[in-house]
Amino acid sequence: MLRVVAGEEQEFLELRIERREALVWNIELKVQV
Repeated sequence: MLRVVAGEEQEFLELRIERREALVWNIELKVQV
């Protein structure tokens, strides 16, 4: 069970990181335009 929870937390953190990178990309694109 602990292993499953750790895996879910890792996926959640990866999703948060991807979302943050997407926000940075959007900001950079807006600055360029």
